[in-house]
Amino acid sequence: MFSDAGFANVGHRLLPDPTPTPDVYTGRWFRDAKELAAFRAIGALLIYGTK
Repeated sequence: MFSDAGFANVGHRLLPDPTPTPDVYTGRWFRDAKELAAFRAIGALLIYGTK
């Protein structure tokens, strides 16, 4: 889609989140601390290109 929009040098990277994971997770987005840790290990998706 980036190329179709006129971007060149399109690429992507995963940016892991090194933030420590709590021993007990009580939020609503993940089932437990293990799932949160796995999510952070994968990290955010960065898509880039030049126009």
